[in-house]
Amino acid sequence: MKNLLDIKGIKKHFPVRGTKDVVTAVNDISFNIREGETFGLIGESGSGKSSVGRCILNLISPTSGEMRYKGMEYSKFGKKEAAVIRTEMQMVFQDPYYSLNPRKTVWETVEDTLRVNKNLAATDRKKMTVDALAKVQFFENDYEKYPHQLSAGQQQRVGIARAIAPKPKFIVLDEPTSSLDLSVRAEIIDLLVKLQKDSGITYLFISHDLSTIQFLCHRVAVMYLGRIVEYGDVNEVFHNHRHPYSKALLASVMKPDPKIPRSDYRLSGEIPSPINLPKGCHLASRCPEVEAKCREIDPPFIDVGNGHFVNCHHAAPLEKERIPVTQKN
Repeated sequence: MKNLLDIKGIKKHFPVRGTKDVVTAVNDISFNIREGETFGLIGESGSGKSSVGRCILNLISPTSGEMRYKGMEYSKFGKKEAAVIRTEMQMVFQDPYYSLNPRKTVWETVEDTLRVNKNLAATDRKKMTVDALAKVQFFENDYEKYPHQLSAGQQQRVGIARAIAPKPKFIVLDEPTSSLDLSVRAEIIDLLVKLQKDSGITYLFISHDLSTIQFLCHRVAVMYLGRIVEYGDVNEVFHNHRHPYSKALLASVMKPDPKIPRSDYRLSGEIPSPINLPKGCHLASRCPEVEAKCREIDPPFIDVGNGHFVNCHHAAPLEKERIPVTQKN
């Protein structure tokens, strides 16, 4: 598969009001997203996942770095050029209620997305709105409802309809199921899978729900304090994780069978402040495998095989320890 997006060395700093300090939300990360795949970003709250998604969509401007869509470096596009890209890149937000305008009906919410395209005739706009709503199981008797008249799951379906209405190539899904009940969550995930299968949409799926990431994604990157610390095929990362942070993160997943042994791998200590990040590995103050060089030298990305990369001094390829997995296509 060809790369749809190429992200290289992006950083995002937020100024701290009244001081010269900055919060480093995204710290020199690089990755690519292939056409038609679901790429997952996982990590705890504050790791920079959502900031990455917003940078990619230019909702916030990266402090530095390069972003390419279909080979075009678009981060510094003017308004006209950016408008063309924007119709092909959409977002579904975390909280469905607060992401919808309470004064607009279901129909108005979805149709307004298409009004950005000034070349679209009213008849085409109507047809595309009906089509988008039908794909999320909304029909004529639902069109005049307001957000407060809908359940959380229905609200999120409207958010998805709004995103797919312009027929985008790429959608950022920013924790789209985190505020939903488990049964509704499963319905939304099934809907996203069907939409991708039918139209070939590419997703960036941002979440801390590890089971959903493993089910939905083809490849995944693990983030900690604004950095990607490990990435690769989702089954490789989940079963053959090498980075200490990934080990601790995945050890926290509950096992459905009490007979399955659980890892007791843990981190200790305080998370460093994103205002005053330490040199070397940012996990050094908490890592049980830390050595002197970890506190002084930035770790390189090491290829441990099968397209699996780890940002750690200790991540040498260890074929004997690898658990055989089936890579997702």
